[in-house]
Amino acid sequence: MCTEADSDPWGGAYTSVMSSLKGERSPPITCPELLQNIVNTLFPVDVNGTSLPAVHLNPDEVPIVVNEEVLDAAKRLTEKKTPGPDGVPNIALKVAARTAPGMFAQVFTACLREGEFPEQWKVQKLIVIPKAGKPLGDPTSYRPICLVNTIGKLFDRLIYNRLLAVAEKEGGLSDKQFGFRKAKSTVDAISMLTALAQAAIEEGKCCAVITLDVKNAFNSAKWKKSSRATTMGRVPNWSLDIPHHSGYSEMV
Repeated sequence: MCTEADSDPWGGAYTSVMSSLKGERSPPITCPELLQNIVNTLFPVDVNGTSLPAVHLNPDEVPIVVNEEVLDAAKRLTEKKTPGPDGVPNIALKVAARTAPGMFAQVFTACLREGEFPEQWKVQKLIVIPKAGKPLGDPTSYRPICLVNTIGKLFDRLIYNRLLAVAEKEGGLSDKQFGFRKAKSTVDAISMLTALAQAAIEEGKCCAVITLDVKNAFNSAKWKKSSRATTMGRVPNWSLDIPHHSGYSEMV
């Protein structure tokens, strides 16, 4: 095992040691009322509704999906991720996409031009994981993980790639935007912060840091405000048509 650890530090030796360090699993949630309360807290319903302004789209304005887009989106799917309710693993979908990218391209082009995100692709399996040291009766003591059907993840990645290409055009995103961007990470954000602090110290100036933590940020985001932001960002109409027509904001 020592020899294996030297040659492959993240292989069998690592797995064996880490499995022995794990504590006992938390008991499953059996109380329907508690489970419903957890879901309602983690996924709040917008009392103002999720309906979005109408978008008038000419299907011919939507560029066709090419094979390279399908292959690039499939390449970015992590093979060892747990599949969604359909049980199709990422590795199987990646093989299928590499074998017949044209078939996927045709289906995705039709979805974009019709403004549809098929209902079956939006179904998710919810898993709630207790946070260490938190009271099990408190809905905020759980971290949600939603397992999406694999084909939905592939289509979602393709949409993301297209939107990112538009957003990253000159003047689109700030240099200080680190989240959800290629070649940028929290490490870059920390490096910028420490550089600013070091410069202030060297110049004998004061340096203050203000942090903001938005509770349940992603699940509490307002779709109408997201739609307004994308409109101001001058994103293509097809990206607004999908959430308007197919209930993309109501994935369950």
